[in-house]
Amino acid sequence: MLSIGKSSKHLYYISSVFLVIFTAYFGVKSMLKSIYKHIGYSQLGSLSLLVSSISFGVGSFFAKTIVNKNGYRFSMMFGASLFLCGYSSSLLMSACDLKDSPSYCDSTVFVYGSNCILFSLLGFGNSLLWNAQGGYINSISSESKRGQNFGIFNTFYKLSTILAGALPSVILYISSLQSYYITMLLLGLLSIGLLYFVQEDQPEMIEEPLSARTSMKNSFKKVIAASLEVEFRPWIYFMVLLGFTQTMTFGYLHTFVEASLPAATPRASLESYIAQMFIFYGIGEFSCPYLVGRSIDKYSPRKIATTIVSLYIALALLGYLGIFAKRYWIACVMALLCGCGDSSIQTLIQSIVSKNFGGRLEYFGLNRVVSCLTSSMGFLFMFIFDSISNVYFFSIFAVYLLYVAYQVYKFNTNTIECNTVELKILA
Repeated sequence: MLSIGKSSKHLYYISSVFLVIFTAYFGVKSMLKSIYKHIGYSQLGSLSLLVSSISFGVGSFFAKTIVNKNGYRFSMMFGASLFLCGYSSSLLMSACDLKDSPSYCDSTVFVYGSNCILFSLLGFGNSLLWNAQGGYINSISSESKRGQNFGIFNTFYKLSTILAGALPSVILYISSLQSYYITMLLLGLLSIGLLYFVQEDQPEMIEEPLSARTSMKNSFKKVIAASLEVEFRPWIYFMVLLGFTQTMTFGYLHTFVEASLPAATPRASLESYIAQMFIFYGIGEFSCPYLVGRSIDKYSPRKIATTIVSLYIALALLGYLGIFAKRYWIACVMALLCGCGDSSIQTLIQSIVSKNFGGRLEYFGLNRVVSCLTSSMGFLFMFIFDSISNVYFFSIFAVYLLYVAYQVYKFNTNTIECNTVELKILA
């Protein structure tokens, strides 16, 4: 274990690097659906998000093997390198917005095929990056500071969502769509260089070499075993909520913004409104992680879980209001709550895995598997029922939320009863 000073240095450095990585990532992802739609491919944005999410989830089953064999730094560098595939795809597609667009823009097979391949590689890179990140922060944190350190990390890196919301408004105002994607690509390259200087501090965590097939099989089995562990099961409900949040943020909130504006709104103005909405999302992402992390170190995680469920109930009510009222401010408030909910759940789960389950990589992987599976289903639902899916999506979300609220209540009640029995035995 590192000294406190050295641990803090590594924590702030990796947090700053992830800030750069995800400024580019959210910058591409947040505008994907609206830009592709206005280029003339209305379903391509949803499809790209879908294949990325599926690849992220599937990759999380096996990412542990690569991380254990190659270490945290290499795994994060390789994962960040695969992000460039998605950025390159968006840069290629931006050329279709030009008057003299390239010939490949007329080939539906090339456009859809290349996007699916490149965004699936981006999704796999995401699985490597996040599995390595969880293990790395666990390795540089003392037990009493793990919740706080994950909170600090999420606070730093979530600043990227604010920057990603501001950059489109600035770059697209002064320059072109191509310049915007080139900027994101350059930020991605910079992040790979910065990851090279990450120091690995616990090489003993890396497992003994096994054959690739055996390692992958063992990794898959461990993720499945983690999902069946009774003590961890209550937190899986919140992983599903993460998937709902991702679908809502990067899919349905776009439709809320579009519905709130006049039909003749120019594309540049629409993109500006969406970018401004994502600033609210970024504020929510930035505001909550540190408070949640500190609270986990002091209070019961169940109390925090109850607060998060209350936040999501408010989000569901706003969703129904937004469907019928069609006001831009509703989309902005929903984005704020989505950001706060997403970062709070991430910090909660990462801290619990680190504090209560030894920081084992299969639990970090399970988090991504479940959330990505849920978001994949959401994006598939949007892809199939694009024009009528808002009411159905929020109805499903509300029913599931009631189920989670009941499970949290039952979990808290069972905990109180267990504590009462323990006190009687001690007496």
